[in-house]
Amino acid sequence: MILQTANEQINDTLWQIRKMTFYNPGVNKVRQHGETSSNNGKTWITSFDLEYRRKTH
Repeated sequence: MILQTANEQINDTLWQIRKMTFYNPGVNKVRQHGETSSNNGKTWITSFDLEYRRKTH
């Protein structure tokens, strides 16, 4: 699943698109990768890269 904002004005000189992509790397895991683009989506910079794991008892 991909969630993405419109090109939003951050300050007087910066416009930015933010994107979060969710991956299913395994049965009990989810990866969440966050990126930003300041050039209308031509290139992306990673903001965060997280992995969630199901808690085992």
